[in-house]
Amino acid sequence: MDTASEVNDTESFGSEDDINLLRGEIRYLKSLMEHKDVIIQQKDIIIHTQQEEIELLKDNLKLKNIIDKMHEKVVSKDSTCTTNRGDKENNEIASTNKTNKITKQLITEKISKEDNTGGNSQNKVQVPKELKDDDFILVERKKSKKPPTIPSNPIEKNKMRSKPLIGSSTATSTLSSIPKNVHLHISRLSPDTEAEKLQEYLRPFVISISSCEKLKPKRPEVYSSFRISLPASELEKVMDPQIWPQGISINRYFFPKRNSDRLAT
Repeated sequence: MDTASEVNDTESFGSEDDINLLRGEIRYLKSLMEHKDVIIQQKDIIIHTQQEEIELLKDNLKLKNIIDKMHEKVVSKDSTCTTNRGDKENNEIASTNKTNKITKQLITEKISKEDNTGGNSQNKVQVPKELKDDDFILVERKKSKKPPTIPSNPIEKNKMRSKPLIGSSTATSTLSSIPKNVHLHISRLSPDTEAEKLQEYLRPFVISISSCEKLKPKRPEVYSSFRISLPASELEKVMDPQIWPQGISINRYFFPKRNSDRLAT
């Protein structure tokens, strides 16, 4: 009886292969149930990514439409400007043609009048060749020649003069030159300083001083100023700041051009 029941149970469930197939499907379904959350999460991520791409495409489409509209406006504006420019040029050409026609007509009428009155052939108006050929007159612009500018300022005239020739011969001669002097402006000395005192101070440093003159400064109660003249060969010695007390100012002196009074500045 037991063997017969087992056979019946086996026949009711089918063959062994069918049972194994069912077992495999059951295991697959169990694995799907276990991983369904992961699969759903992955699908959600894919859907979200696709939605972002769709929004980006929409933004790009809007931007493209805006650019196309701006391009259309620019093209229409350029075409309008080109049309207006072309109309203006056409109007200028038409005006020039009309002027040329009137000029040609006036010249022709004047010639016909002189022919009828029997005027001298030398006084006849000659029709320009440009009007004979067409309705345009060839206009050439000539550059005006500017006369050479002559400087009115004496200083500019002096600049235009050539530099003098300086002799350089060292041979013995009956002629001799005088040493070239330079002039210095010594300022910021105490008000009671005199020219003799300044000359005495410079005697150990300079071989000779041509002249030493006390000037009238702007504030004589505060400081005194002097103009000294000495050979150019001694200039380097005098311009050494180590030989002058602190605070004294030494500059090149230039004589006033228009003021006869040599005042210190």
